[in-house]
Amino acid sequence: MSTSLSEAVRSAYQWSTGSCFRCGAEGVEVAELGPIGPAEQEIVLFACADCLATLEADRETAARRAGVPYIPGGVIPR
Repeated sequence: MSTSLSEAVRSAYQWSTGSCFRCGAEGVEVAELGPIGPAEQEIVLFACADCLATLEADRETAARRAGVPYIPGGVIPR
């Protein structure tokens, strides 16, 4: 498991064993990011800790640039 995730980020997600949509790693601990697609065809995306750290860092940078608070979680808004 990655050490690059803060406890605030780690606790914002539900974790299980599975496959990462971003890097393709299989049988690793992944966080449920949430569903995408139209309601009748939704799929749920999962990301490993390393990929989630990158996604959250991008969100934090975007929030800082927009002048809004960064809140961990919600890579895919629900």
